[in-house]
Amino acid sequence: MLIENYQIIENYETQTNNVGNSKINKNDVVSLIFKTTKIRLLPEYEIYDSILGKPKKEFNQTYNNNIISAIKKLVEKDNANYVQIKEYIETNYDVTF
Repeated sequence: MLIENYQIIENYETQTNNVGNSKINKNDVVSLIFKTTKIRLLPEYEIYDSILGKPKKEFNQTYNNNIISAIKKLVEKDNANYVQIKEYIETNYDVTF
């Protein structure tokens, strides 16, 4: 899927920017796109953000390492799912919403 999306974008850029065309007109507008991959967090941090929200730097909030550790242990279990993890965190930790 990711490779297909990349190929679609490459084809579009080739068509719109005439990439590969040896004739370059000095009046043509050239565009430069810098592509990067999306940075993903570890699963325990993604789940933490989903359940409790991302800590706000402007309020000097940080991730609760005890909750991160608990989520990590729950994720490693074979039959754990999101609902079970969410319920566990909400019942075993003092979380404010």
